[in-house]
Parts: sequence; C-alpha cells; structure tokens
Amino acid sequence: MKVFTPNIDKLTKNRNISALMKYTDHWKPDVRIDTFRSLYSLLPPAEIRDKLRFMLDDSDPRVKAVVVFAFSHLGETDLNDHLKSIIVNGAKKDKIEALRLLSEYSGNRKTEVSDIIALALNERDSIVEIQAIRTIGELRDRVCLHHVIDRLNDRRINIRLESARALGKFGNDEVVVPLIGSLMDNSKTVRMIAHDALLSIGSELALKAVRDAPYIMLVNKMNSNRSTREDTVRFIGKNKIKEALPLLLKACHDDYKVIRIEALRSIAMLRDKSATETVIRLIEDQYWDVRIEAIKCLERLPSNESLSAVESATGDKNSNVREEAKRAYYNMKGRLEVLENRKNTRK
Repeated sequence: MKVFTPNIDKLTKNRNISALMKYTDHWKPDVRIDTFRSLYSLLPPAEIRDKLRFMLDDSDPRVKAVVVFAFSHLGETDLNDHLKSIIVNGAKKDKIEALRLLSEYSGNRKTEVSDIIALALNERDSIVEIQAIRTIGELRDRVCLHHVIDRLNDRRINIRLESARALGKFGNDEVVVPLIGSLMDNSKTVRMIAHDALLSIGSELALKAVRDAPYIMLVNKMNSNRSTREDTVRFIGKNKIKEALPLLLKACHDDYKVIRIEALRSIAMLRDKSATETVIRLIEDQYWDVRIEAIKCLERLPSNESLSAVESATGDKNSNVREEAKRAYYNMKGRLEVLENRKNTRK
C-alpha cells in the first residue's frame, strides 16, 4: 500500500496556507519541516508568531531546531528553554548553532544560560565543547568561568587554545592568574594567546608577567626541562616570591610527580589561601606521596574547605595517607576552633 505524501511544493506555489497548516502536525518530521519552511516564507512575522508558535514544542529535535532558529531570526529572545532541549537532544550542527544563539539571545535569564552551556561542556564531541567555551567568552559568563580555567590544563591543545582565547575576552584581573600559568603551556600558540591577553588586561601583575625581566626568566625556566622546572619551583618557595604563585599553580598539573610535590611544598611556604582549590584536587592524585604532600600543604592553609578535604583523605586506600590525614585533620580542627573562639570573643 502506497503511503500518501503531501505535495508541499505545489501547495506553497499556490499559496494555499490553510492546506499547509493541516500538515504542521503530520506524522513525518520531514513533512513538518518542509511545511514550516513554506509557511515561514509565505506568512508575515506577526502571523508566524501567532500561528506557528506551537511548533517550538515539536517532539522531534530536528523540527524543533528549525523552528527555534527561525524564531530567533524574527528577533525572539525568550528561547532558552528550547535551546536547552536542542543541546540535550539535537544533532551536533544544531547544538553548535544553539550555542551561538545563546551569546546573542541570553536576555536576563543568565543563570539558565549558564546551565545550558554547562550541559554543552560535558559533550563528548570536542567541536561542541569548543563552541561552548567560545560562548562563555562571548558572554563573559562568570558562572561558567571555572570550567574554562580548568580546561587550560586539558591534554587537547585545541581545548587549551580556545580556553585561553575565551579568558582573554573577560579582560579583568579575575583571569590573570590562570593566563599567567598558560605562559608555561607546551604549545607556542597557547603561550602567545595568553601573552597578548595579559598585555590587553594591563593590570600590575599581568604586565609584570610579560614585561618584568626577572619574572620572564622564571617563566622561561618553567618552560625548560624537568630538572630546571623542579629547581625553579623550589626557588620560588624558598625565596617566598608571592607574585610567582600562578607558576606554582600551573606546576601542580605538571606531568612529573616530583614537580607537583615541590610545587605543593612551595605553596605551603607562601601560605596563600587562594591556592586551596588547586591543592584540594591533588588530594586525589594517583600517587600516594603527592596526596600526602597535598594534605601537609592544606594544613598550612586552614579553612573549612581544607578541613573537609583532609577529612575525606582519612579514608584513602593508602595507610600512610590515612595516618597523615588523621593527624592533620585533628590538628587543623583544633586550630580552626581556636580561631573561631577568638573571633567570637572580639564580637
């Protein structure tokens, strides 16, 4: 039995709008797409919004994408929920287009936009992930900023490159430290992007990293061989060069565990609590001796976050790590209680 397929072209040529409207809910998605496109070409914008808005909720991802993108071209801005649906269920090309639209039609629902971008960042397809990073840069989305910073240490060069470029668009001191770390990237292109971004930001620390001769020397040494990097990390801690903390934070991601260990020791000497988040991540390093050094470092950076991380390490699979974590936990807990009592007394 032959299945009847409507002749959309003929109906369009005859401008038979009433007949076309009957096929907006046809069982075949391709027919619905062709019907919508025909009506879009025949109807004025006001009628499209009125008569075809229901198609924004079409069950088929391909149909939904066509309708959403068409409405965006009409100037519709309240499309975030529909764009989210495309990110979750759409084809790759539609996900990329949806991310591009987010940077233009984010409106006042910034939190929802950030949630949508975060979904796209978890895509296995690197092309979609790259577009998500670009969108964060275009929107200067502070909610998703930490995701971009994390990707500066990704093993994929294209992800690191786009992340550095996106951070440069923020153009403020908030991104200076991670960009300084990218001056040590093993890709010359990433280093150049970070360099130019720091010049553009122009803050004291940013310019110091790219113009101050002693600082540039430290950066160059951190781009050298393993032995030189290790000596440089140790030198920064021994001499308490606080402005070189960004180099130590980058060293915490070094492929060599001995450099990660030395970086933790130097951070402990600087006692800069802004390093806490990076150090906490090394609580889960694959090597037990790095995990122990992370615990010791956190002990020098007392806070509730540090205490919680050390407590989690009391269940480590390695007995040496467990014992060190227990010792540090009770010591830090006592110190934090004393500090809290002093604070309450002053009140």
